[in-house]
Amino acid sequence: MFSKISTFLTLVLGMGVIGCVDENEFEPSLEPDSKTSIDFVDKDLFIESAGDSLSMSISLDQAPVTSGQVSIQLSGTAQYGVDYTTTPSAADGIIQLGIQKGQQFYEVTIHRLSTLDTTERLVNLTLLNPSEAFQLGIETVSTMHLMKSASGEPNHPEVAVVNFADSFIHLTEGEDYLIELTIEGSVAHTVPLTISLEATDGRAYGTHFTTSPVTVLGEIDLEVLPGMESVSFSFHSINDRLKLGTFEVLFKIVDLHDDLASGTNSLLTVRIEEDDVLSNEPHSIAELRAMFEEHNDQFWLGDDYFIKGVITSGTNVQGDNVAYIQDSTAGIFLRFGSDRMVSLGDHVQLNLKGATGALVNGQKGMLDVNDLVGIKIAEKVYVQPETITFEDLHSGFYQGKKVRIDQVFFPQANGTRTFEGSWALSNDSSGAIVTTYPGADFSGVVLPSGTLSVIGIVGDWGRILPQTYAQDIRR
Repeated sequence: MFSKISTFLTLVLGMGVIGCVDENEFEPSLEPDSKTSIDFVDKDLFIESAGDSLSMSISLDQAPVTSGQVSIQLSGTAQYGVDYTTTPSAADGIIQLGIQKGQQFYEVTIHRLSTLDTTERLVNLTLLNPSEAFQLGIETVSTMHLMKSASGEPNHPEVAVVNFADSFIHLTEGEDYLIELTIEGSVAHTVPLTISLEATDGRAYGTHFTTSPVTVLGEIDLEVLPGMESVSFSFHSINDRLKLGTFEVLFKIVDLHDDLASGTNSLLTVRIEEDDVLSNEPHSIAELRAMFEEHNDQFWLGDDYFIKGVITSGTNVQGDNVAYIQDSTAGIFLRFGSDRMVSLGDHVQLNLKGATGALVNGQKGMLDVNDLVGIKIAEKVYVQPETITFEDLHSGFYQGKKVRIDQVFFPQANGTRTFEGSWALSNDSSGAIVTTYPGADFSGVVLPSGTLSVIGIVGDWGRILPQTYAQDIRR
């Protein structure tokens, strides 16, 4: 009996001993004592001169048994890429430092670039976001001091720093400006510098502004020579006489050579203020035509007198200094002091100050108009013609306006006669004259036969003046 009990106790105790040995000796890593702590070794370090480098040490309180990473955030008064760079490099102010299994010590190197040594600048490094097997220790912040020069003289950096001299320039239309970029430091040899530009509100290079040198694919190419303290290019705002509003051109330093670095002022905004001011109280063309009755068909405008309308004439007019303009009330003939600078479809405001009102070839017109281009409000505006009869045409009410007559034909069309000259237009019961001047684009086109519609301006002696063949002569 005693021997059986003794044997049983021995077996139970033996199993217990074997169980304890297996748990403690063969799986010791299943429950580590604590996470590995990460600290900076140095609280403050100092770099005396541009071009120097210094490393900041990071230690782990024990050799890690797994790999991971920790982030290092950069802040302070020094600017990355201008005053300093780092190894490993930073992206968006963050260094991602990899931690290797078994490696306990790491370094981050600060490389000083800046010539701005008259004031001490700081680089603050802060440990953040360690991997799951790690934790932050006590010393999570370290500071690198970029010291001011003891002699007060600027150091010579490894790269030259380029900045726009201005960050914002305000111009009015037609103004020129010399845009300057400053260079701190010097390059060892001639290197390229590229400036990109972009305009707002749909404005176009060459139409609303230009530069010298000219752009190639939206970029200006300059050169920086050794010893240069600045480079420049000229900007010219074109007085387009278009009422389009204020816009901006944005310049940016891009595509730097290895010997150049972009400074804190790498962007420039040039604002071009609209200087074309529309009159608040323009006169209607019907009002202008009424002045002929008031002054017995002859008067002179000695003061500002503004009208707004759309130019309805192209090349089929009496001369290069003639145009017709129409608003919602009426149309009228204009003869400028020199060749016209307005085009078919231009919506413009014109100042008739100094012009004379008179009858010319049986029509009311304004002679010696000095405002050659006016203020352009819009371009390529199509004026819808009024459909009338021959009787309406002969009433005189539509003089100077764009009209349309349907179901008519050219009795003299014979397959060889062209539009140049004056030709009858008929509908069997009545008729009118269509006139085409030699300068018209379609003067050499053969008169069409058959029934058609004719669109034109009611001009000299009440004759119809077509302006664009494809639109004005319709089958």
